[in-house]
Amino acid sequence: MRQESASPTPQPQPPDAAEEDAPGARWYVYLLECADGTYYCGITTHPERRLEQHNGLRPGGARYTRSRRPVKFRACRPCADRSQAGRLERYIQSLPRCRKLAFFLEMNPAFPLFPCI
Repeated sequence: MRQESASPTPQPQPPDAAEEDAPGARWYVYLLECADGTYYCGITTHPERRLEQHNGLRPGGARYTRSRRPVKFRACRPCADRSQAGRLERYIQSLPRCRKLAFFLEMNPAFPLFPCI
């Protein structure tokens, strides 16, 4: 006799994670400057919350920025969806340091660098 395995119960997600998967959420690619002068590029739906996480004011944040606090926003751009944000993030991460901030300026010089903060 074959035993039916019970389907796993879905684990509850923290509220912030659920918000990022919400349909219609606006995605952003952002560039941080760390205290040691290095840049960190990431994506989020809530730039203000993400900055607080990177600075240790809220749970979360990247391992890279934990030892390089405080961090501050240098640039932030909206994207159409998560897929586009992820592709843009990977592209920016592949650029040399001297081109990362310049990339945001070249996208549209008339657009303010901090539309989301």
